[in-house]
Amino acid sequence: MEPTYSMKIAMLGESGVGKTCILDRYVSDAFNEFTDLTKGASFKAKSLKSQDERIEIKQMLWDTAGQEIYRSLAPFYYKDADAVIVVYDITNEKSFEALAYWIGEVKQNGSPECSLTIAGNKCDCVDAEKVDANMARDFAKNEKAGFFLTSAKDNLNIREMFVDIAMRKFEKLRKDFGYKDEKEAKSTINSEIIVKKPVEKDNKFKLDTGTHAKTSEMKKKKKCC
Repeated sequence: MEPTYSMKIAMLGESGVGKTCILDRYVSDAFNEFTDLTKGASFKAKSLKSQDERIEIKQMLWDTAGQEIYRSLAPFYYKDADAVIVVYDITNEKSFEALAYWIGEVKQNGSPECSLTIAGNKCDCVDAEKVDANMARDFAKNEKAGFFLTSAKDNLNIREMFVDIAMRKFEKLRKDFGYKDEKEAKSTINSEIIVKKPVEKDNKFKLDTGTHAKTSEMKKKKKCC
């Protein structure tokens, strides 16, 4: 096996947006609706292997607390990170408005080489949506950040987001991790993320992630993750 590649990823965002649930789903494929609020920070690790298992990317994942009392500690976890995921809750406008604060902190205290990704979590809660996906996508583009709508509860776009982050860091490994060609690989970088489209009158939504991604359907959910 070739030498292992490693990268550090920090999760930022307001309290209750689902950062811990995203990591639990990604690392352990588990979902706990009643996860306790993170105090300070917690650490997890996840390895991605190429299709032939010859190459490994080890991701060191830091989950930070969103409560204001812990904000002074956050720079210790993202200042030398290779990538930062800033999470908001699509049912909570204030959590979206707080993105400007978190991104400003990363730009001021983080590494110049750090890549940004914005995650709109709880996208299973279509009935309670308060943040327009197109507005969020435009905000991400202005910040030169990746953008994903995610659901830890329904396991939607979780792994895809972390793989995309890894491939942005290690572009030379794209083909080894399943990309058919360079054109397809590049199309994932700016991920024209999920836009909900009504499908007739059956209370279902088609999720369109662009020409490079698969489409799927989900029923409206009354209960949020």
